[in-house]
Amino acid sequence: MRRPFQRADQAPSEEPIPALRELEALEDHPQDTGRAQALADVLQRRAAHDPEFARSLTAWLEEAKAVSTGSGDVHNTVSGGSQGNVLQVRDLHGSVTFGTPAAPDAGPAGRTD
Repeated sequence: MRRPFQRADQAPSEEPIPALRELEALEDHPQDTGRAQALADVLQRRAAHDPEFARSLTAWLEEAKAVSTGSGDVHNTVSGGSQGNVLQVRDLHGSVTFGTPAAPDAGPAGRTD
């Protein structure tokens, strides 16, 4: 994406590289769907005018699909009385703690000396 814009029928352009502003804005606010859409629109327009970029973008998309975490559906069933701690998540980034922290290791045979 950072290579200069180039149409098949023209020499490389000296104009600013399209999509960098949108990419940087999305990096600053990764949950902002409006910024993500703006980046997608710029990439789509560039791909329409730059065949080499379109091929690279398509190849990147195929690689990204291969590492996708899936559709987002999670199906868990918890049944039958007291289950203790239960956690249902799709993607988890970070730590999960239930209850109180573990006691310090008492050493061999429960000695604390």
